[in-house]
Parts: sequence; C-alpha cells; structure tokens
Amino acid sequence: MKKVFWRKQYDCPLCGHSFEAIRVFSNAISVKSRDLYLKTQYEGPNPSYYTILVCPNCYYTAYESDFTHILSKMSSEAVNTLKNALHKAKKELTFSLEEKRTTQDALAIHTLAAITYTCLEDRYKLAQIYLKMSWLYEDVHQPENMQIAGAKALDLFLRAFESERKRIEEDTTLFFLGSLHIKYHHYREGGRWLERLIKGYRGKRSPYLAPAKKLWEEMRSVMAHEQDL
Repeated sequence: MKKVFWRKQYDCPLCGHSFEAIRVFSNAISVKSRDLYLKTQYEGPNPSYYTILVCPNCYYTAYESDFTHILSKMSSEAVNTLKNALHKAKKELTFSLEEKRTTQDALAIHTLAAITYTCLEDRYKLAQIYLKMSWLYEDVHQPENMQIAGAKALDLFLRAFESERKRIEEDTTLFFLGSLHIKYHHYREGGRWLERLIKGYRGKRSPYLAPAKKLWEEMRSVMAHEQDL
C-alpha cells in the first residue's frame, strides 16, 4: 500500500516548542479535476490541508518555506501583535493537526495563517490564503463566507500587483484577478485581466496561459447567452 503521510520535526521560532507535523508524500497526491477557476479536486488527501505548518503550543502558523525565518522580517511591534492575536485565537479555535482532517480543520489553519501574513504585511501570500479559504467555504456550502473570502483575495491580489510587482508571480496574479472578477460576474473587468495575461504571456511558458484562454472563451459564451435572453 502506498504511504500517504510522514512526520517531520520542527522547532517553533515564536515559542521554542518542538513538535512533529504531518506531511504528505508528493506521490500520494492525485488530481481528480480542476474547474475553470483552477479550484482542484483530489483523489485522496487535499494537500492544502497540510501545506501550512501550525505550532500546537502557541498556534504560530506559516507556510513551511517561511516557517523558520519570517519572524525576523517583522518589527517587534508586529511580533507582539501576532502573539496577542494568536493568544486570542487559541481560545476560540479548535481543530485537528492529525492525519485525518476536515474542511473545517483546514479553514481554522488558514485563519491562523491569515493572522501571520497580515502581521507580516505580505499581500500576495495573504491573497492566496483567502483564495484557498473561499474554495474551502464553497466546499462546505457557505456562500456568504465564500464571497467574503473571495473579495478579500481579489483586493489583496490587486494591491500586491500594484505595490509588490517584483515579489509576486505576475501570471498567477493576473489569472486570479481575472478569474475572481468573472466568478463574481464582473465579466468586463475580469476579461481585461485575462486579456492582459494572454497578450503578455503569448509565446512564453506559463501554466496559466491555457486556463486563461479557456476561461476567456467560456466568459464570452456566457456574456453572449445573457445578451440573447
């Protein structure tokens, strides 16, 4: 039987606590389908439930690639704000960090991650967190929370595009600026962002180019149908 999970040791840079975190073997991740907005369904574990690390002692939470070093990028005031926010969250949130996790567990973990990246003022990664949260809320049929998280993601992608161009993945940002607008029926604005992606990356290698063209064609079909009604 293929192994799915393994454990890795970490030391929390915020409180010093040593803990083991559940990780997922990459060959255990199997994509079942992707929709027009690149929301992915998996056969087996959803990797987004496990990619973010959480210290079980103080609830400090970050992507694995950031976990050990991003506190050094924060001011002492921001670190204190983070500690206070996590202390409050620890009283309010309950979730599992074991192998079997629910969508609600994943939502709680992403909520904690949002606290960290808000204190870090990293708009790009915060946008990605809220995008994942919008998908998770969609999975548990909470349309109002899905809309709120999606709107936050859209705003943060735009702010990151305007102020952090050197640090972001531009094709990723352009795609989700377009797709989020379209998902929430802002077709013309969404189309402008997709058009910018398609023209800017024509002839270049981008995993977002083909999905952008497909979504563009679907959007034009929907707009034509609505005009005929």
